[in-house]
Parts: sequence; C-alpha cells; structure tokens
Amino acid sequence: MNEEIIKQLRAPFDEDQIEWRAAQCGATKDGKPWVQCLAYITNRAAMDRLDAVFGLFGWQNEFKDLPNGGVECTIKVWDDGKQQWISRSDAADQTDIEATKGGRSSAMKRAVVQFGIGRYLYDLDATFGTVLSKKENGAIFQKGKEGKFDSFYWMPPKLPSWALPEPTQSATKTQEKPKGKQSAKEETRSDSSADMQDVKASEEFMNMKDLAQHKLDAEAITKVQFDKVLSANTIEEVNKAMIWLNKQQKKG
Repeated sequence: MNEEIIKQLRAPFDEDQIEWRAAQCGATKDGKPWVQCLAYITNRAAMDRLDAVFGLFGWQNEFKDLPNGGVECTIKVWDDGKQQWISRSDAADQTDIEATKGGRSSAMKRAVVQFGIGRYLYDLDATFGTVLSKKENGAIFQKGKEGKFDSFYWMPPKLPSWALPEPTQSATKTQEKPKGKQSAKEETRSDSSADMQDVKASEEFMNMKDLAQHKLDAEAITKVQFDKVLSANTIEEVNKAMIWLNKQQKKG
C-alpha cells in the first residue's frame, strides 16, 4: 500500500462518528458519581472508511465463531500494487445485548484498527465525562451500583483538535471571535486567566476536589499532595490528577 492510502486510512473521524463508553465509574465520599470514559469509532464509520479508500468491492469481511463464545473478524483489502488481498484479524467477546450482532461489530472495529483505522484514539489521554443532574440530548446513561452510587447520565468530553479532521480545525479557527486590540502579553494573560476560572468552576474540577478530599480523609494522600492536586489549572491536569487519585487505593 502506498503512503497516500495509509494516510487516508489513518485520518481522524468527525465527532459524530465516535462513540463513548464508560471504562470506570465511582463515587466521591459524599456520593457524587464520576466516570472515566474511552472513545471508539462506530462500525458504520469503519465500513464507510473502507468504502472510501478501497471502493465498495475492494474489501471483504469474514467472521468465525470461537470455541470460548467469542467471534473473530478478518478484514481483507485489495492491494492494487501487489495485486493481492491483504488481511488482518482480531476478535471480541459476545456482548450482553444482541450478543451475536454486538460481538461481530466489536470484532470488526478491532480488526480495522490493524489497518490504522481509528488507531489514533488509543493516543488520547484518559479523560472523564461530565456527570449531569438530569438527562440531556447526547447524554449517556450509566447504571448505578448498589451501595456505591445511583444511576446517572453523563456527557462525553470534546475531542482535542489533533483528533479531528483538518476541515473541522479550520472551521473552528474561522469561527473564533476577533479580540480587541491588546498586547501579546495582555492577550495571553487574559486568556490564561479565563481558562483557569473556567476549570475551577467545572464539574470535572469539583469531582476531582471531592475525590481528593476523600483520599485525604482516608489518609491515602498527604496534605501536601492534596494541595498539589487542587493546583490543577487545566482540564488535562485535572484528568491526570483524577487518574493519580484513583490509583491511591492503599488506604482509601
């Protein structure tokens, strides 16, 4: 395969072609739930990408049921340069809902990653969804765990600019409001201050603060570590702090 085909296969997807699922859930000391989430491409997006790069009849998929109840998917694509089929395979367990259909869909989404499709999503930092007080459009339902937290809805995070198609990045830049005349230092200071205020008031920061307090009360972290966690000034720092806090399980 030539470099242009590889580039097309690896290109980022639009946000509406990405699906999110909860990887880990929990609750703070006062019962507020939190959710760490992972991003995946939809199966339809994978098929559309294969159609766009190889043509409707330039690829095939085959499924094989495995002895342990899982399913294996093999994707074959036609290489014009070598005049032969190139295949990649991966497998997945059957799902709880629509077991056969769900298992095949999961196996295919794993198999296309072998060709680079959607692989960039594995480079995303671990991130957290925004827990909602009520259902909203686009929200995802998370079933509660008895004795730990009640069921809730959460909103997926926004993808970083590097994980979006180039036209989306350009459109975002075009839609930015022009700023008034400011010196470079004043503009940078103003933007930084506003970002910090937004972070401190965010749901993510409050969840992190509650979890940090719980860990401090349980003596899983020290007061110095607690203060350092609360010094996070960006959502990225907040997410990293949450990951670190969740690992402090020795006493908490």
